[in-house]
Parts: sequence; C-alpha cells; structure tokens
Amino acid sequence: MKKVMTKSGRNQLNITVYSIVYSAHNSADSLQLCLLFDKTERPFCMLANERTNQRPFNLFVQRSLQRRPAEKQTLRHPKDEG
Repeated sequence: MKKVMTKSGRNQLNITVYSIVYSAHNSADSLQLCLLFDKTERPFCMLANERTNQRPFNLFVQRSLQRRPAEKQTLRHPKDEG
C-alpha cells in the first residue's frame, strides 16, 4: 500500500488489486487470489484458461482521499460488531 499524489493535487491511497480466480478441476472447487498487477505495477490481464476451467473475477479496491487529515479506519468482521 502506498500514497501517491495525483495530477489534480489530491492524495490517493493505492491498495494492491487482486484477481480472484475460480478453478474447478478433478471435481474439486477452489478459489485462488492472484496479483492483478506485475512487479512494475503495469496492468496485468489474466485470461480464462479453458484447459483448467479457470475464470478470473476482478476485485478492484481503491479509495481516494481529499486534502484533509485521513481518518483512521479499520476493517471489521461482521461477527465483531454488536
């Protein structure tokens, strides 16, 4: 995770983007979490592989921050609330 300045002058928090790949072979379903960007942070396209019946599902997570102090936020599991 890193913070970068955009051309508009806003602070932007970049979160690593992953691709969730569903694959079903030998009657065993599995989910695999793969990086969607390569080491140079260029967009990396994952194509469906018909031999192994893999289908990519892209999950994009990104949050832009305005020019103000960032509020502290944490991710909580639904079980933790209440």
